[in-house]
Amino acid sequence: MEKYLGYDAALYLTAQYLWLLHGHRTPLSGILPHWDYWPWVPRRRAYQDRLPPFKLNCFIQAKRCGIGKRLPKRLAALGSKRPFYRFEIDEEQQGVLEATARILSDRALFIYAAPVFGTTQALFSHMTDGTIVEQSTFPNVLTLATHKAWYYNEPGAAGVPNPDYERVELPTLSERLDRLLREHGNQQTSSSEELVMLSSTINKAVLSDIPVTVSGRRAHLAEDWRRIARYAEQVELPRAATAFLEIDAFARRFNLEWFVVGTRAA
Repeated sequence: MEKYLGYDAALYLTAQYLWLLHGHRTPLSGILPHWDYWPWVPRRRAYQDRLPPFKLNCFIQAKRCGIGKRLPKRLAALGSKRPFYRFEIDEEQQGVLEATARILSDRALFIYAAPVFGTTQALFSHMTDGTIVEQSTFPNVLTLATHKAWYYNEPGAAGVPNPDYERVELPTLSERLDRLLREHGNQQTSSSEELVMLSSTINKAVLSDIPVTVSGRRAHLAEDWRRIARYAEQVELPRAATAFLEIDAFARRFNLEWFVVGTRAA
């Protein structure tokens, strides 16, 4: 388009609040080049359901691991494979994620993720081959309740939590996601309603009576939510959009990757 009309990009905006954000009560006038004159511009069907299925979610907290070669006697349950890996658990982060995971057990999977390798060369190799997931560990947040660390030496979700030092072996990540879909994938509420529910539940869990540590993530998140509320009121933001921003703020404050679990109809 830039070559012929002199502009770099254009957006088709249908949400009124986006115009209000920039001080316009109604959309500005413009032109839409006729498709017959622009055959190389891909035709796109009108948006019908612009939201993915937020009924089921996966929140992943990635960890950087430490590497060990001399296995302590209490970790004999790991077997003889070397090296072994370890990541520590943040008390406040674990407390909030654990509370949220319990309330959302039928709607979301909360897991940790850490690599089963420890060199830059291995990282670049797995990035090139697209095998980072296959070479990582994924223990559930709830599995590590009351624990301080996770020891492991193989991909999947087999390892030894500290301080129990008893081997734990969970189903693979794919199996856990499939089970979530089979057991809870048929809710009839809309994506917008699910977003609002998810945000409200996270708000309840985060602000519940969990011992507060010095990091103050919850305090900063509470302030983020107040700013979002003020912004939403100023621009008349739809409740579902507000909920999305609230969940996104939660994910950012607790260093989470937020994924939607499920499939969309064609």
